[in-house]
Amino acid sequence: MNEDKIERVLKTLNHERPDRVPITEWFWDEFVQGWKKEKGLDEDTDIYEYYDLDLKIISPNMDPRIESCQILEETSKYVIFRSGFGCSVKKDYSSPLPQFFDFPIHSPEEYRNFIFEDPDDERRYKKERRDIVSGDGFTTQCSFLEDVEKNRDKFCIFGSICDPCEVLWRIRGYEGTLMDVALKPEMVKNIVERAADFMIEIGKNEVKKGKFPGLWIWGDIASDKGMLLSPKSYREIFFPSLKRICRALKKEGIKLVYHSDGDMRAILPLLIAAGIDAIDPMQVRAGMNMIELSKKYGKQLAFVGNINIYGSKEEIKKEVLMKLKAVREGGWIGSSSESVGGDVSVENYECFVQVVRKYGTF
Repeated sequence: MNEDKIERVLKTLNHERPDRVPITEWFWDEFVQGWKKEKGLDEDTDIYEYYDLDLKIISPNMDPRIESCQILEETSKYVIFRSGFGCSVKKDYSSPLPQFFDFPIHSPEEYRNFIFEDPDDERRYKKERRDIVSGDGFTTQCSFLEDVEKNRDKFCIFGSICDPCEVLWRIRGYEGTLMDVALKPEMVKNIVERAADFMIEIGKNEVKKGKFPGLWIWGDIASDKGMLLSPKSYREIFFPSLKRICRALKKEGIKLVYHSDGDMRAILPLLIAAGIDAIDPMQVRAGMNMIELSKKYGKQLAFVGNINIYGSKEEIKKEVLMKLKAVREGGWIGSSSESVGGDVSVENYECFVQVVRKYGTF
């Protein structure tokens, strides 16, 4: 693995001064395809390598069911498939966001029968992937281990797992999840604990097989209006399992970054108490402000993202410079505050990278 980039990322997460601010990103396929067309690039060009980004996330098949994709309907405009979580998903090619529907769990009583297939099964790591977390869920990708080897010398590589809350909404839907949290919390706790057990083993396997210095934890427990469930419910139902996940994985000597869109300020003390090292992507339109939070939490928390790349180039430059001024001793990995979708201009993204590279050297 690229030692310079590993050192740069880990120093940043440890609030030590790196040689320069590291950069990472999560690109929607719509942006990547438009970027290749605009630049006249070959289909196999890697956008991370093109911009010499520092950190790349590579994940195995962590769907509960190993055989993770069944195509139900496919046209020139959309594809509908059943994922390894059991939910059905419609991906309209004209829209970046998939639509989840027809979940496998219809009542809290059904949780006890939900099966998490063997996290140690080698197919998760050595077989081609079509899972919903590491890809779009229906496009075939090379195996996890092959992907790691292709990228090992180019980047600092992190793996990823799902927070049990993320697992729950994928098998029950948001509406059903919130109803069960309110009406059947004990039944929810049971499936949450089982999901945590499953993800701990997935994470351990990633770290061991990929020799990763860290993992992302996918959460998505907030919207731009605030938490999707009350902080009290999160603390009582989900926090104990997240803390158990963090403790188990921290024994592997790794860093943990928690991902959630939206305004999750209400549970940041819980994330810190659980053992989270950094948060991502700090959505600007949800009111997340890295400068304010860095003053409040100091070296307890590092940050990834928080740059609005939808503004003008002048606004992007101003925002990046403000962030750089606040993190002279490390603590920030440069990235957008939302995934880079097809509605982001290539010019804006390149402006962001150029400003971080020009002014982010210590």
